[in-house]
Amino acid sequence: MNLSGTNLSISDGNQVDLSSIQDGVDDADNDPQNEIQQLTLTTLLDAGIDNSTLYQLNLTGNADPVTLPIPTYWNATYFLTEPPSIANIYTSYPVDVQNVITSNGLETQNIVANDLVLGDPAIQALHLFGSEMHFDRPDGNDLGFKFTPDQITYTDAFPETRVTLNKESLQFVNGAGWASTKLGGTTTGKLELFPGGGLGSYLATNYTSQGGGELQVSGPSGRNVLLSHLTDHADNGYVAVYNGSNQIKAGIYINAAGQGVIFGDMKNFVTDDPTEPDKVISYVSLEGPEAAAYCRGTIKLENGRGEVTFPDHFQKIINDQTMTVVLTPLSADSKGLAVIKKDATGIVVQELWQGTGNYELDWEVKAVRKGFENHQPVIPRASILPAKQN
Repeated sequence: MNLSGTNLSISDGNQVDLSSIQDGVDDADNDPQNEIQQLTLTTLLDAGIDNSTLYQLNLTGNADPVTLPIPTYWNATYFLTEPPSIANIYTSYPVDVQNVITSNGLETQNIVANDLVLGDPAIQALHLFGSEMHFDRPDGNDLGFKFTPDQITYTDAFPETRVTLNKESLQFVNGAGWASTKLGGTTTGKLELFPGGGLGSYLATNYTSQGGGELQVSGPSGRNVLLSHLTDHADNGYVAVYNGSNQIKAGIYINAAGQGVIFGDMKNFVTDDPTEPDKVISYVSLEGPEAAAYCRGTIKLENGRGEVTFPDHFQKIINDQTMTVVLTPLSADSKGLAVIKKDATGIVVQELWQGTGNYELDWEVKAVRKGFENHQPVIPRASILPAKQN
């Protein structure tokens, strides 16, 4: 007998086809269904958050997949004791299938979560949610940074922010929730210091619209002192002192002609009282419509004539064309006095009626200072005001 394929034959005889009971392949168990099959795990990604936890297991040749459900939401805690150690990971949404948590750490391409806590809130944890990040502490005084598209805020004990940084300024806030320091302005560099309690700044710097700097010291009712420059003259310095009604009452500035000016309701000099140490003597300057200087003294007439020579310093500063002379005879026998000559060097005095008296007289000379001849006593208010910020 001979078996060739599925044909069984007998020498010089018939043959029988055995294909109906044999597939022609030598399987160990002759079972045509015992072949290698492929398993495929499929996630229903487009089912939305509510159904994203459903998986399907597909078997090659089987049209009906097997559904493997797990909880819709989870709040899992992983304790990894092998170094490096990760304490806790909390999330209110499932970690994407691409993320792998191992004893060596968290490897991730994408974490799908609106709220993520790293660490134990009972001790201290890093908390991320929305556009904010901070540290949770057991005492409730959360610390950390809040990030928004426009600002970064460092917070110590919500809701009282301590430091805020945006494209315009850096601001420090004290423990009572009031701004204490602000650095930066909307268009120029600026520094402001605040006393707290919601009050305005007591010290502020700024940049004037005319290109000069400004330093302002303020009280509860407004400005106290302003360091700036004369209006329309950015290089002419100005110190203005204000009252409680925000009015300038005293100041020092350089005018448009480049001259230094001091003004106020009173111009004083103060000196110690020579006999009472707890007191001072305060004198007020004479006022007038001119920028004048004076010189005075006493001379003696000789045979009815006298001469005064001005000190060198007085000769240098006066305009002799503006000079006024006052004479006072110190004798009742005087027939009267006249100034018969005056110039930048001095004056000559003669007794009237061809007098030949020999006695003393007091003299005083006043004159406008050179370079100040054009002083105007009445001027527009705006011409003596300091420049202010934008």
